[in-house]
Amino acid sequence: MKRFSTFCLIVALAAFLIAGCGRYDKNKNEAGGGDTSAGKTSYASKGDEGTISGVVKFDGTPPTPKRIDMGADANCSASGGSTMTDDVVVTDGKLENVFVYVKGGPVDNFSFETPSTPVTIDQQGCRYHPRVLGIQTGQTLKVTNSDSTTHNVHPTPKNNQEWNQSQSPNQGPIEKKFNRPETLI
Repeated sequence: MKRFSTFCLIVALAAFLIAGCGRYDKNKNEAGGGDTSAGKTSYASKGDEGTISGVVKFDGTPPTPKRIDMGADANCSASGGSTMTDDVVVTDGKLENVFVYVKGGPVDNFSFETPSTPVTIDQQGCRYHPRVLGIQTGQTLKVTNSDSTTHNVHPTPKNNQEWNQSQSPNQGPIEKKFNRPETLI
């Protein structure tokens, strides 16, 4: 499988990510649809926020990737993609597929506008691309299928409703929103 770069570190402005990564309080959000912005000031960019950048290093010996058996689906077997697990990928001591976010401090005092553009994840070679992505609470997630086989899309969030849906080849995208904050799914 072709890597996006030697290492993949998601870099983002705190203003973009914090709304999707905030702390979830079930008692406050159960009836209210998950709005955690009540009583917060709407953030207005001043253009001087800065960026976060860096490298996440992996100390020690990374686990040996395991082979994924794609034999149950001839289309997956013939896809030509990698058949090795990629949950821990280390190249030259740098950890790939890392998601970094900011929480706490002054950023918790603000609410942030939800982007109107969806975030897309595609199934290619019987694997999700990109491997890691960020999305804000209430933003549309679009799942597409570029493979020639039917896939089962089944996220298991902690604070949002779980869903399980088949997606045939050439079927239009599945579009969903997570209305309550999650840190990782």
